[in-house]
Amino acid sequence: VKESLARIEATRDPNRDDVAKRHAERREAAAQVAPTAMDDRAASTYQQSRAVKERYLALQAKAEYEQRIGKLCDADAVRMAGAELGTLLRSSLENLQDMLSAELAPESDPNRIHAMLGEHFEIALNEISRKLKQTLEREDADG
Repeated sequence: VKESLARIEATRDPNRDDVAKRHAERREAAAQVAPTAMDDRAASTYQQSRAVKERYLALQAKAEYEQRIGKLCDADAVRMAGAELGTLLRSSLENLQDMLSAELAPESDPNRIHAMLGEHFEIALNEISRKLKQTLEREDADG
């Protein structure tokens, strides 16, 4: 009887408290057997495992929902987009010296130099902004 009771306790489903309570009352009436430390450990392990499983299922459902509403996105896609934009930014800045050196060399007017620099920076920033917009639109279209 003790082994049977231990097995029942170790494999019981905590979501069926009503059934467990009814059976516990019958068992107590039939035999006053106290659970051993092993019984407590087994029940505790089952409940802990079940709680962990339920938590991960809830987290998975939350992540899927947040992805559907656009609050969450794929980390690999973000890394790839960031790398593309970083590369574009670097090449744009590196190209500025080639584009500007010949134009700025004959200039001595600080206001004209400032305007030329501003114009080229604006072109580079607009190109980066355009690329970022394309990347975001592509990501939205992909899901």
